[in-house]
Amino acid sequence: MKQTVTIDENVTIDCYSLDANSKRPTVIICPGGGYGYHSVREAEPVALKFLSHGFNAIVLYYRVADKAKFPNPMVDLAKVVELLNSKNAPFKNTGRFISVGFSAGGNLVLEYNSHWKKICKKYFPHQKDISIFKSELTVCGYTPVTFDMDDLDKIDERFADDVFYFKNSNHILEIALSKDRRLSEGINYAVFGSQKVDKSIMQEYDILTNSDFQNMSPTFIFATGGDIIVNNKDIFKLAIEFENHRVPLELHFFQWGNHGLSLGDAFTANTAEQIDLHYAKWFDLCIEWIKRQIE
Repeated sequence: MKQTVTIDENVTIDCYSLDANSKRPTVIICPGGGYGYHSVREAEPVALKFLSHGFNAIVLYYRVADKAKFPNPMVDLAKVVELLNSKNAPFKNTGRFISVGFSAGGNLVLEYNSHWKKICKKYFPHQKDISIFKSELTVCGYTPVTFDMDDLDKIDERFADDVFYFKNSNHILEIALSKDRRLSEGINYAVFGSQKVDKSIMQEYDILTNSDFQNMSPTFIFATGGDIIVNNKDIFKLAIEFENHRVPLELHFFQWGNHGLSLGDAFTANTAEQIDLHYAKWFDLCIEWIKRQIE
């Protein structure tokens, strides 16, 4: 069963359930797309995969491009959680939810995991019990951890030539069409509203140094060695911070695989290079991890 629900003028969700009257854990899936668009390969196919394992699934189409300025996408995620805990919920649920994200969507759920309490206190003051907003678990795939320009400028800009989504956003059309533009400038414009961002502004959302680790949920991260977009060193640094703050973490780093493989199987692949059955094991490992956590 699938239904599309409009949260507000900026946010919609696709809801998938086997039985709307049966209480099941819910996964909220945030597709990637560099905060400029939503990757279809990381949306419905992933929802159906979780559905096949007995979960209710929601795909969140959070604000992107000229509406992506932080913390807007995190507020959008919290709005879905509020809906799940209301009488207007699209299906019966246990009140527990698992946030799942890929690439920029992975960054979104990781940022949410890091800052949910502060954001929900500010934007949802009418909720007496803000604990409802906390993810029970967080799952992140090939996720950027920081927005440091120095890190982003090390990526292979040929990627930007292929999928430079900002050409469809009028407010940064100049960047998209410029021969000198950098992918990092487009992402920073979307997230912070400026091409050149002062590091003090980035600091507010720096997961490595400014996270509320005491209120973070157990986290599952998977990444690949062939990723030219994500700075994997930041993922390893984050793993150390999780260990230092005793936040439960499971990390899978696959030696092979490019950025954006999604499930890594033929179901989500547009090209042969997007099929990697070794990497694809992340999903079964994740299901095992989730079940051990919630049972």
